[in-house]
Amino acid sequence: MNDLHEVRELWSEAAEPGAARLAAVRERLLVETSSGERPDGVRARRPRRVWVTRTAVAGGLVAAATAGIVVLPGGNGPGPAPADAAELLTRAAAAAGDGRDIDPRPGQFVYRESTVLELATGKDDDNASWFRKVRYEEWRRADGAVPVYRRTTLLGLVPLPGGKVPSRALQLARIDTGGRFLPCASRPTEPNAPYAAHSKLPTDPAPLRSALADSVNAGQRAELSHDQAVWTNLAALASAPTPAKVQAALFTVARQIKGARLTGGTTDAAGRPGLAVTFDARPGEREDLIFDAKTYRLLGHRSVWTGTGNTPPPGTTTADVAVTKTSVVDDLPAGVSTSGYTCPAASGG
Repeated sequence: MNDLHEVRELWSEAAEPGAARLAAVRERLLVETSSGERPDGVRARRPRRVWVTRTAVAGGLVAAATAGIVVLPGGNGPGPAPADAAELLTRAAAAAGDGRDIDPRPGQFVYRESTVLELATGKDDDNASWFRKVRYEEWRRADGAVPVYRRTTLLGLVPLPGGKVPSRALQLARIDTGGRFLPCASRPTEPNAPYAAHSKLPTDPAPLRSALADSVNAGQRAELSHDQAVWTNLAALASAPTPAKVQAALFTVARQIKGARLTGGTTDAAGRPGLAVTFDARPGEREDLIFDAKTYRLLGHRSVWTGTGNTPPPGTTTADVAVTKTSVVDDLPAGVSTSGYTCPAASGG
């Protein structure tokens, strides 16, 4: 797949100021497609799952109102609401560290369910684009011996800001539902990394911070500060199935980043009330971590376009992922066979 070609193709008619910067954002929206252009003529973005680079952690351009962003009162947890980002992240680290580890055995699977807004585009409608709201269910074998199995359920369609959903969108969107195995992965810095790989991440904030920054590729690193590189990968990894101590360490690292700020009440992609901490993680784009307003446990993450121009308008959500369930199960869904789907032994980390 030629990601830059897809970006040029999708945005060939964009001529307003800032198009080059916006193209970089849109590239991140499109690079995690299944195989580039599918036979049915639709490209559908996969949800964010990894922290190696922004290429696997972007989502669709969805208006803030569509994403369900509303202003809510402050946190309802014990005591007063957090006064700033540092206080909220301190509480989040404590909540993660006090939580029960999922601790799967090597042959078990970590099951994760999430609600995601993502971009799709079809050539048959003058390159019209729209957004799907989907539920992803993933079975991730803890030792990485088999690929991640993902099941996709369509929940609805959403137009781009100022646009409309094309007539064939529902038909095309349904084609990309169902289940499939994803590519194997062997390290935390790769897509679909197994729990065993995440369990080997450092829990001391200093080496973890270095690992987050070092995992950004050279092309992205050139336009990001050290803190931006850290935050870009931290947000996605925090939503992945990780040991409680690793997640707590991630929030401790986030607390150390200057410029992180508390933006107040919001709702996530699943409609749950939360509190958001945000950071300007990339030029023209901010990245939010969304925490439960009562327990301070992570609900998910969101990216919002803050650049200039009208496409998209400032304040438009560019990625929205809400993790709604994580558990340990013994098997894949009934009827799913791993025959022909195995990963190298190194995939366990």
